[in-house]
Amino acid sequence: MLAHATQLVYPPLVAYLFTPFAVLPYSVAGPGYFVLLLASLALTLRLLGVRDWRCFAAVLLWYPVAGCLGTGAISPLLAVLLAIAWRWRHRAGIPAVAIAMACVAKLFLGPLVLWLIATRRWRETGLTVAVAAAMFLAPFASLGTGVLHGYPKLLRALDSTFGPRSFSAFTLFHSLGASTAVTRLLVVCLGVALASALFWLASRRRDADAFTIAIAAALILSPIVWMHYYVLLMVPIAIARPKLSGLWFVPLLYWFSPRLESEGDLRRLLIGIGVTAAIVGTTILTRASGKPEYAFSALRRRGSASAQ
Repeated sequence: MLAHATQLVYPPLVAYLFTPFAVLPYSVAGPGYFVLLLASLALTLRLLGVRDWRCFAAVLLWYPVAGCLGTGAISPLLAVLLAIAWRWRHRAGIPAVAIAMACVAKLFLGPLVLWLIATRRWRETGLTVAVAAAMFLAPFASLGTGVLHGYPKLLRALDSTFGPRSFSAFTLFHSLGASTAVTRLLVVCLGVALASALFWLASRRRDADAFTIAIAAALILSPIVWMHYYVLLMVPIAIARPKLSGLWFVPLLYWFSPRLESEGDLRRLLIGIGVTAAIVGTTILTRASGKPEYAFSALRRRGSASAQ
């Protein structure tokens, strides 16, 4: 059933939230959900202070976005939650609920809690853990304890079935020829490195960069990473570049691997993870240097001045 994608693997909360679409005719639910995903992309940019409509147009050109719109993946909805968490990061309740809901919907987003810890948001951390536990456990009540106890087994089966076909770091190291034991060790080392970078950036009060590393860790360390997960990169890009710049077009490189799955192919894995690393690295390094990336709007103004 898992291999044919006919079994629900999301926590019950997600299933309950999407119940309204299940009771509607497909002719209504399908287009309605498509519009919801588009609106989520626009809302994410709006919440992050992006007012340049060209940024939204650039996002629509990304292959991960095309993958979301084609399959109905919830990544744009998760992006909204991340945007909410960032915009209201100085409040206790709002980011806690947003991060908790995101982590329950997709467990791989757990590194966001590490960001709260690294930035010493103790109240938000405790509230996030409490809300996430309630959101995860309460919906199981109507299904029985047997379903709850069997859920970890379902997740392990999911990882073993789809992990080798995804864009995870584990799959990359394994494709490079490392044994299973060495691959696991490399993933752990990579996780420690990313966590160390997150805490170091947080100690330097570089909150945006620490948030970016948390998102990167989620996308790289997850046992399963589909191409449409990379839609979440619009959040750190929007934070760093609220106006159109070259960084908005780097995700177009994902089109060199136009598949939602890597199938364990080394070339596809290098493209997926390599482009992700390039986006994260460019975002952090250009912000650290203090030299803003050259914006297309400035280029256009200079060109107009030269013409005159």
